[in-house]
Formats: sequence, C-alpha cells, structure tokens
Amino acid sequence: SLVKLVTAMVTLDLVKPTDLLRVHKEATLEEPTILKAKEGEEFTVDELLIALLVYSANDAAEILADQIGQKIEGDRKIFIDLMNEKIKRLGLTNTNFANPSGIDDIRQFSTVRELSVITQYALNNYPDIAKIVKIKDYIFTKNNYHEKYSIVNWNSLIGIYPGVVGVKIGHTESSGHSTIVLSEREGEKIMIVLIG
Repeated sequence: SLVKLVTAMVTLDLVKPTDLLRVHKEATLEEPTILKAKEGEEFTVDELLIALLVYSANDAAEILADQIGQKIEGDRKIFIDLMNEKIKRLGLTNTNFANPSGIDDIRQFSTVRELSVITQYALNNYPDIAKIVKIKDYIFTKNNYHEKYSIVNWNSLIGIYPGVVGVKIGHTESSGHSTIVLSEREGEKIMIVLIG
C-alpha cells in the first residue's frame, strides 16, 4: 500500500480534487481493504484520496486509475505507466509499479531508500497529500452521489506516539508489514521507512 503515495501524486498531476469519478464494477470486486463503494456511486477525487491514503482502500486506487486513465483518453494501464514515468523523473531506478494499490505482483518492487525519496517528494510538493496523511478518522456524509461511509486511519501511531503526522502503512502476504512514519518534534522531523 506504500505504492498509493505515487497513485495519489499522479492523480493530483492529472485532475482537480473537486472532479467527480464514478465507481465501476471492477473496483467493487477489489479486496481486502476497501471502502465498499457501490457501482455507479460518484466520489470527488479528494474523497477518493482520503479513502486511499487514510484507509488504504484498494477500490479507491482502482477507481482513480481506471477513471483518470479514461479521462486522458487511455485506460488503467496508461495510469500505471504514468506512475512509473513519475518515479523515473525522480531518478529512481530500483522501483517499478504494476498496479495502483500495492497488491502483490512480481513486477512491483521498491527499496527503503527510494520509498523515502518518494515520500519526501510527495510531502514537500503535494500539500493535499501532506494534509490527508495526518487524518485520524473521517466520515463521508451521504449526499446525492454516494452513501455515508466511515473510515479510520490504519496507522495506529497517529494520536498515540508524540508528534506522529502520518504517513502510510501497508501489508501484503509477500512483503509482510511495511510502514512509513513521520514524526515532528521540537522543530525536527524524523522519518522511518520499514519494510517486512
């Protein structure tokens, strides 16, 4: 799920936070961590980014990749290609993405150092991402586009460990537990990237 930081960056490169995206059937088939959005519902990009980065929702990742891919006259694969192009522009050569959610795939890999570069770049250049990763819990109120949804941040250090302000946790069978944690205290920032 650490991949989702790049999914968020590419999303914000291509669309506005207020744009509406529709939930397609394939996204509703995702698992295990999902918002449980229903086919045909619509969410703003900002709402999907909150579900993506706070709750690590795989369906949100797929909605973003598919719908934004279509908006730029392509598809999900074009979006993933842009994720890989993004990290190449950062000079990273030991990272590759095969999907927008971080689900195990032999073609998907990274290193602790490169994930730290990605994280620093995301937090320094995307204020929306820096703001979202700090959210402890969130309620999507029912409206004309979707039902009510409640989520919590899987990063249990937020609000517990002094100064923790995010960033992202993840887990898959192949990679084990992973986390990127940023803490700010007395004007100093410390970031830890831990894989496996």
